[in-house]
Amino acid sequence: MEVFLVPLSYLLPHEHVKRCRAVEIRRNIEESGVFKRPIVVDRETGTILDGHHRFTAAKIVGLTRIPAFLVRYASAEIEVVGWKDPVTKRDVLEAALSGKLMPPKTSRHLLPFEQERIDLSLDEVII
Repeated sequence: MEVFLVPLSYLLPHEHVKRCRAVEIRRNIEESGVFKRPIVVDRETGTILDGHHRFTAAKIVGLTRIPAFLVRYASAEIEVVGWKDPVTKRDVLEAALSGKLMPPKTSRHLLPFEQERIDLSLDEVII
């Protein structure tokens, strides 16, 4: 999978985050100077499928772009399950497009590829 640098302004979260976790990731990014894992985004809508805390940490750091895998969410190869209650792809897209976000960790996406570390220097991310 190719990694793209995507403008934060293009991205739509579908879940709230646990602020303490986002701050922890922000601290890790600032101390290491490295963005370690791309987020996963539906290329058609900009909906974040995986990486809400990394997205929020990037915003706190002041980044304007974030490394991302762009996928076709409509693909049958991508599945969504709920951590506690059932969740559908439609639920995810409706939450993102309406701005009525789900609680943290509502959905889990099963992807047909490994999300490998990239260790992208912040100098490469910042415009």
